[in-house]
Amino acid sequence: MLATTLSLDARILVVDDNAADGRLMESALVGAGYRRVRVTNEPLAVCDLVSALGADVLVVDMLMPGYNGFGLMQRVRAIAGDDPPAMIAVTSDPAVMGEALESGACDFIAKPINPGEMLARIGNQARIQMSLRKLRSDRELLARELRESEETFWLFADNSPLGMFIRGVDDGRYKFVNAAFRRLTGRDIAPGDPIGDVLRILHPDDLALLAEHIERQPDAVMDQEMRFRHADGAERIGNVHTFPLRDSSGRTAWIGGVVEDVTARKAAENALREAEARYRTLVEQSIAGIYLLDRDFRFVYANPRMCEIMGVAPGTLEGQETLGLVIAEDRDLVRANRAKARSGDTFALRSTYRMRRADGVVVHLSIDAKEIELNGRGVLLAIAQDVTQRESAQAAIAEANERLAALSKRVLAVQEEERRRISRELHDDVGQSLVALRIALHNLRQRVEAKDVELVAHCASVADTIQERVRELSVELVPPQLGELGLADALRWLARRQKTLTGLAIVCRIGTIARFPVPVEVACYRICQEALSNATRHAGAAQIAIELDSDEDAVILTVRDNGRGFDALAMRGQALAAGSLGLISMEERARLAGGSLTMQTGPAQGTIVVARFPVTAAHDERQAAGDRS
Repeated sequence: MLATTLSLDARILVVDDNAADGRLMESALVGAGYRRVRVTNEPLAVCDLVSALGADVLVVDMLMPGYNGFGLMQRVRAIAGDDPPAMIAVTSDPAVMGEALESGACDFIAKPINPGEMLARIGNQARIQMSLRKLRSDRELLARELRESEETFWLFADNSPLGMFIRGVDDGRYKFVNAAFRRLTGRDIAPGDPIGDVLRILHPDDLALLAEHIERQPDAVMDQEMRFRHADGAERIGNVHTFPLRDSSGRTAWIGGVVEDVTARKAAENALREAEARYRTLVEQSIAGIYLLDRDFRFVYANPRMCEIMGVAPGTLEGQETLGLVIAEDRDLVRANRAKARSGDTFALRSTYRMRRADGVVVHLSIDAKEIELNGRGVLLAIAQDVTQRESAQAAIAEANERLAALSKRVLAVQEEERRRISRELHDDVGQSLVALRIALHNLRQRVEAKDVELVAHCASVADTIQERVRELSVELVPPQLGELGLADALRWLARRQKTLTGLAIVCRIGTIARFPVPVEVACYRICQEALSNATRHAGAAQIAIELDSDEDAVILTVRDNGRGFDALAMRGQALAAGSLGLISMEERARLAGGSLTMQTGPAQGTIVVARFPVTAAHDERQAAGDRS
């Protein structure tokens, strides 16, 4: 089918001086589907037509008046060169037919012309010619593609990142050397250079190995790592792969080679091995437990210290689920931490759990874990520290602090109770005794002689002074305003008294406040009392402001002065060394009453003391006081 389709496109040129025969052949050919048919009765025009339009099949009347068909065929062959048309002789003379075939005609058509025979003979030659044309075209296309492929290959080879070379077996010279191989060696090797000159770039040990290989198996495949001496003096490492290249007879004519420069990779591998060795030493010798868990929280690896902490031999923990090692009381915490960590973009957790060793002893482990990627999968890297002693010490410290807080609270309560007792004794016993003494002295004054009246009057004056001082001491110990009228009036009285005693500008601003539990009010009063004492005795203040206010969250006491100020940190150290506990006692009073105390000061900056008692603390104290009652 392909030949038939191709033949219909064949260029057919008919030369016949008989116009009727020419029309007959043209009509038959066109009717059969041939599309490129020309008929001429002018033999002299044939060569021009062949030159201009070409011809695949030439049908020639061999006996035309005044022109020989044999000469025409020779001229057409000369014009067509390597691609002559198929020539079919037309004659009625059998002798001419034989001579035409001997002269190069492919076939003949006998006259008178039989259209069927004519179509068959011309069709056969048209199919042959068109098939030959396609074959020549395919061969040319194949040759062009082969040249392009070869050019592409050599271009690829020359630009390959891998070094490549081809050397002759017989002459030992390079046939091809690409740019990468020249870069590897640092030498401008060119085709035709002898390989012996270049072998000097190899390390002596590797050169001997190569020479041995060439001697024993010159055409065998070789894969070997070799060291190259670069022109700059540096050593390069290459993976060398050589293989035989055979000619058409099957003989090894050339040796091909591919060299991969692995210098950087080798350096990286060495650095990696050294780093792995360092990190392995670090992990295995670490004083902290280091381990890896899979996503199911099973041990993938545990270092010797982790095994030591858990009281097991190395390698024993692998495959175990960590939850089984945690004591029952802490497992809910572990589950909650895992769920919380998994809900984030990255898995990370930090917590302290109690775990049971192989010998049954419970240890406290502080664990930090984070998700990392190892060999393409996610694992958890965890670091565990045995904090059992720390936890025990912290528990002991917390217990001691609780006892100390209870003791301090009790000491302050006893102190306040002792103040009240002393105040009552001063007021009731000493005060009443002094009143009785004054009455007795008044009566005695009427009975003594005139010379002793002045002495008795002096004694009465001394008794009055003592009585007044006793009254002041009683008030200082327990101001009656604090219990009867509340904190606000007690602070106003304290401010007025200090102003009277010192002559300083002391102002007291009281906001809208309600009554608070006794411990809170007492703490506020004593803190204010101590702050005023410090400001008047040590700070050299000229102005002092007392502010008491409350909001929805807290009761706030503020004492400001414009004194010289001080370095709070240094002062605290000096106070502890000297046994002066004024600042510390203020902080302790605030803390024991459920509040806090802050101090802002600095050299030449004055001092601000702020005591803050949360409403919840005040409520708790009020409820506790009710429970005690």
